[in-house]
Amino acid sequence: MRSGLVDDLPVSSSWLSGGIQKEHHQLTPESKAELLVSCVGAHQTGVVRDLMKIIKSHGGQVVKSKSMTLGLKYCLMASVFVGDRDMANTLRLNLNDMAGGLNVSAIWIPDTYHEVLKNYSVHSMRIFGKHQFGVIHTMADSIAALGVQLGDMQSENVARVGSSEMQFKWTGTIEVPDDVQLDAVKETIYKLAEDNMLTVEFE
Repeated sequence: MRSGLVDDLPVSSSWLSGGIQKEHHQLTPESKAELLVSCVGAHQTGVVRDLMKIIKSHGGQVVKSKSMTLGLKYCLMASVFVGDRDMANTLRLNLNDMAGGLNVSAIWIPDTYHEVLKNYSVHSMRIFGKHQFGVIHTMADSIAALGVQLGDMQSENVARVGSSEMQFKWTGTIEVPDDVQLDAVKETIYKLAEDNMLTVEFE
C-alpha cells in the first residue's frame, strides 16, 4: 500500500487489478440527446410536473435525469431527446423563458453525428481527507490532459469525530478512453493524493 492511498482492495471476477471496477461503454450517435436542461427553484409541489409538461408538449423525452435538494432549493439536471432540430430549438427557447420562480437553462449537447466516436470505460473511485479547496478542479485538469474526464460525482464536507477539522469526501467516476493507459491515469491521481495527503480508493 502506498502512503495515503488504498490499493489493496479484494479482487473478484468483476474487478480489475488494483481493485478498479470496469464498466464498458460504446458511444453511438443514437444514444446522444440534444439538450442538457438544468433547473433550480424553490422546493415546492409541481416543479417537475411543469418542466416535464413543456418537454412533452414539444415531442421531447428525458433520456437521463438526476435531482437533489440543496438547502431550500430543488435542483434537477436532465438530458432531453427530441429527434427534430427545429422542435428541439423551440423547446430550448421556451425552457429558457420559463418563469414561476424557476431558474432554467437549456443548452445544446454537441452534435456527435459527424464526430469520431470513442469507446471508453467507467471507473468508480473515492477520495477523502482533510478539506482543501480546489483539489477536484486540479484533478479534473490533470486527467483531462490525458484525455480522461470526470463523470458522475458527489462531494460533502463533514466534521471529524472529536475535532473541529472538516473532512472532505468525494465519490465519482472517471471515463477513460480505450486508447488511454489506465496505469497512467492512476499514477496521476496517486501523485495528486500524495501531494495533498489524501486517501484514494478505487472500486
